[in-house]
Amino acid sequence: MKTRLPAGLLGLVLVAVLTACSAEAKPPGANATDIRFSLEMIPHHAQTIELADLVPHRGSHPFITDVATRVKTDETAEIEQMSSWQSWNVPLPQSSHHMAGMDMPGMATEAEVVALRTSSGPEFDQLWLSTLAKHLRSGVDMAKATQAGGGIHPGTRDLTRKVITEQEAAIADITRQQSSST
Repeated sequence: MKTRLPAGLLGLVLVAVLTACSAEAKPPGANATDIRFSLEMIPHHAQTIELADLVPHRGSHPFITDVATRVKTDETAEIEQMSSWQSWNVPLPQSSHHMAGMDMPGMATEAEVVALRTSSGPEFDQLWLSTLAKHLRSGVDMAKATQAGGGIHPGTRDLTRKVITEQEAAIADITRQQSSST
């Protein structure tokens, strides 16, 4: 069973990692910007997967099912990719099975998660689309910040481009769907 990394501990891990990544202790082929991206994006993606897992029991529209399947598949693969960068010797955050408790920018709030868990049908669909679009937008922002922050790891650079492209496309699809259903 996976356990979630408490927000305070995540902060301590980030501080320790970033401190260890001083000029004399940087992992080969990566810098603090690259490492921060993975440490923040892994739990962010884990929450996206958990949001997607709500769809089969509550959603009512095929578009919702399709989006949930795509983001779950893509983000599971990206978590595995980021987790494979073990040569950095950095402890990775554990996936959360209690996503509402994460206190990290860009995460769905506890109130949003409760609202999703207590709704179904068309009400769930609209709420889920809004929550997911906001969540994906924060992922795009994280990827853009990593690009602007000067990451040097080729895998991180490739992944940030992919996250931006795919998540902006998903947000555009969601926006179109929301517009057509109003």
